[in-house]
Amino acid sequence: MSFAEEQRTVEALTSSGVIERDIMLCKIISSLGSVRGRKRFQKSMFIAKALGYPVPEDFIWGNYGVYSSRLQWELDSLVRDGVIVERNVAAAGQPPEYEYSVGSEGNKLLDRVKALAAEAEEAGLGLSEETDPISAIGNNEIEALTGFLQRTGGTPVRDLELWSSILYLRQSEKNDENLISFLRYLKPQYSVEDIRRGFGGVEELSNLSFQKVRSLRANGMSTK
Repeated sequence: MSFAEEQRTVEALTSSGVIERDIMLCKIISSLGSVRGRKRFQKSMFIAKALGYPVPEDFIWGNYGVYSSRLQWELDSLVRDGVIVERNVAAAGQPPEYEYSVGSEGNKLLDRVKALAAEAEEAGLGLSEETDPISAIGNNEIEALTGFLQRTGGTPVRDLELWSSILYLRQSEKNDENLISFLRYLKPQYSVEDIRRGFGGVEELSNLSFQKVRSLRANGMSTK
């Protein structure tokens, strides 16, 4: 397929609903290999957003804490289109637990995007915002985001839920004692001691903020 034909292919995908954010999510899940658990993905993406990573979805406080209906809608759309595969991996008799991975259509999409970018670079042509599927957020930013998600991938969901709750509530409540009281009311499964430990966890997370990662990389230092 020629470069011009590849351009038209991506333009057709974009106009048919496969927008740059869909391609970004596909790239993120592909880099992670798979994502297990809707709650884990929701909480991890909000924590990343709170730490300055390029996560454009808006989050609100829902029935189960921090939640983005837009993010879930995007995932559901990709599943319906066969770009992302959703599997219930819960054991028999257990509540559903969904795992997301890139499907065959998703791999084809990523291959087409990669080929388009490679041909554009070889031809010395820059892609416009209309034809570059990740023009709004570059590859370096996506790599930083996936790197953060990989580093927090082994964190228990219970901790992710607590950290995301603290980060969300701190947007409006800066006093720790008031925040503890409010969080105990909203999520009584966490003790005062749990929440204080959560403050420490959030403090450690600040060392992985996008700004600090970008600064380290600019100075040629590793983030590991």
